[in-house]
Amino acid sequence: MTENTENLVLKQLQALRASQSRMEASQSRTESDIQDIKLRLGTLEKGLAEGFLSYSRQQLEIDRLNERLARVEKRLELAD
Repeated sequence: MTENTENLVLKQLQALRASQSRMEASQSRTESDIQDIKLRLGTLEKGLAEGFLSYSRQQLEIDRLNERLARVEKRLELAD
């Protein structure tokens, strides 16, 4: 090969290597972002589960209070 051709090939290889390095850095950032999203999603899921559990407990307590109120009304002959 001539020196000119060798230089062109070398420049192309260098450009490919630089492009590959940029792509690897971009992929690394993307993977990091995905990990961050997974962590945030896990936190959100945990919060939703805790909220649902709290809501369920409150509903049970409301049901118990309603039952007690119904019994009190019945004893006082206030019930319909």
